[in-house]
Amino acid sequence: MKPQVVVVGSFVQDLAFSCDRFPAPGETVVGRFASGPGGKGSNQAVAAGRAGVAACFVGAVGGDVFAEEARRFYRAEGIAARFIARPPHATATASIVVNRSGQNQIVVALGASAHIRPRDVPASLFRHARVAVCQHEANFPINAHVFGLARRAGATTVLNPAPMRPDFDCGILGLTDVLIPNETEFVAIARLVPATARLVRERP
Repeated sequence: MKPQVVVVGSFVQDLAFSCDRFPAPGETVVGRFASGPGGKGSNQAVAAGRAGVAACFVGAVGGDVFAEEARRFYRAEGIAARFIARPPHATATASIVVNRSGQNQIVVALGASAHIRPRDVPASLFRHARVAVCQHEANFPINAHVFGLARRAGATTVLNPAPMRPDFDCGILGLTDVLIPNETEFVAIARLVPATARLVRERP
């Protein structure tokens, strides 16, 4: 395995509902349902693989049917993956509700994805890597570990800071080459500008 893009993070089984409008608190509305593979990390690895780039995804799954779906999906895509089993934690899932205008509301249960450990991601994985990608659907220590290995290997680090969490450690910004926030994440990070500016000045 000689991946040029290494993505460490989340495989999430998406449980998606579409409806005309979001329900009010306490209200039930009728909608339509679909389920499939997702996760901010997995989606990025799949996008790289479908674009013809040698990619590898590293994530954690539970001992449930969604874990088997994840493995089958990656075999079908022909993309390298290292799935670490973390029972009794469940494979991560997300409830996604999309209204008629295309706005969405998402709740993600990280499950096994929150339990990826540094020993699950060896330095040898980055020997040929040009890009390393992480998100906040895993855990902060593994992101710092991955970016440290990537930097030592000369790879570019890319962080998708989603979902933006109250325990966010802005120290990861000092190891991040490319930051790709959405609107709400950008606002949250902008409030950390003094800390961010200090990290940039101190960065070698």
